[in-house]
Amino acid sequence: GRYKYTVTSFKVFQLDINPVVSIAVENKDGILKMSALESTLDGLGIVDDFNLILKANLEATDIGLEGENVLVLGLAFKPDTDDVRDTTSSPIIRDLLESGAKVTAHDPISRDNFRAFFPEISKEIDFADSWKRAVENAKIIVLVTCWMEYMDIYELDLSEKTIFDCRSSLNPEKVGAKRYLS
Repeated sequence: GRYKYTVTSFKVFQLDINPVVSIAVENKDGILKMSALESTLDGLGIVDDFNLILKANLEATDIGLEGENVLVLGLAFKPDTDDVRDTTSSPIIRDLLESGAKVTAHDPISRDNFRAFFPEISKEIDFADSWKRAVENAKIIVLVTCWMEYMDIYELDLSEKTIFDCRSSLNPEKVGAKRYLS
């Protein structure tokens, strides 16, 4: 498939810049290979030399994610906001649900906005009040929005967990996960 994701926004002078990446996904022998096809900086106007490379390999099991408990951390498009309009968590959660995963989600402040913007998806997922308790039941943890409180993840036992860090915000050597993907 082909997907379009917005990466963390930033400001240049008074302009809000949104990096946008088109990603190709290929399933070859049970391995999902993702690579950036095209990338732009929305909001800046003309950009000549922007190049973003995103690659990740995810091993697929015979049953895929059917019945797996997956925790999605972060629903807002960036920390310290409840804005979910351009969030990457929505397509990620949709793909997880289509793969048969049982999805639990947490966000410190944007849960209600997520429910309002994505009512169909919200009906199919559980919302955790405590992300730390939800980690205990999850086999896979997907860090989408890097809220400061999620940095406490280093204090938890993740030795049997797979972490997919969408923002490359964690230190893989310190996180102690069975498997770390970024």
